[in-house]
Amino acid sequence: MTEVILGIDVGTTAVKAILVSLDGTVLATTEAKQDVLVPRPGWTEQHPDTWWDSTKIAVSRALSLVDS
Repeated sequence: MTEVILGIDVGTTAVKAILVSLDGTVLATTEAKQDVLVPRPGWTEQHPDTWWDSTKIAVSRALSLVDS
């Protein structure tokens, strides 16, 4: 099993994941897009479940690239 460092960036429009080896080599980068709700002009909202679901997708995609 290879040891890696996982980085996660939860942003407004996407969650990004990166896997880096211990020597600093980038092994995989992925992202999962997220919807932004605009219930009224000037308002934006997101449901926290969206953040979690997108995080799971981005991390899963990154891991699958390293396992390939």
